[in-house]
Amino acid sequence: MTAPQAGRPVRSPADLAAVAQLGKEAQALLAPGLTHRAFVQKMVEAGQHADAVRYIAHAMPKREGVWWAWVAAKRAAGPEPEPKIKESLQRGCAIEYE
Repeated sequence: MTAPQAGRPVRSPADLAAVAQLGKEAQALLAPGLTHRAFVQKMVEAGQHADAVRYIAHAMPKREGVWWAWVAAKRAAGPEPEPKIKESLQRGCAIEYE
């Protein structure tokens, strides 16, 4: 994860976990003094992959989060998406570069 940006409040892993609405299994992995990176690692090791992704998504600055979502959607659409999806991806790419 990137370093905190100026003007953005630094949230603790517990605060961010609450905002991300993680499952009980993932929340049970929280411990005092745990870093964000260590918490994500614990979730991955425990097989809580969806919660780890959700946590990272909430930790990202908004612009990077939009880019990440676009990349994931593009990969999920495959090399030859149907026309409506292709158009949506093109529009999303254009918005990202504004």
